[in-house]
Amino acid sequence: MPRDLLANRESENANLTGLALIGVDAVQDRGFEILRQVVDLKNSQPELTPALDICAEVYHVVVDSDVPSSREALRGGLAKFA
Repeated sequence: MPRDLLANRESENANLTGLALIGVDAVQDRGFEILRQVVDLKNSQPELTPALDICAEVYHVVVDSDVPSSREALRGGLAKFA
């Protein structure tokens, strides 16, 4: 995560909320990346499908629920709920 903050030009002048939003974006990006890898693994190693389905379920919760609610909380000034 720290490299995500350093790599983002907006982080140089961002306040704490801005840095948190950059972190949330990084979590979302990584979540989608992992979900793509899960699909690839299921195609190449179908015997892993049951375990990968559980993994995908967890990551879907993160990108579909946790990320949007964190983003909303941060933008609404409620950082403690992010």
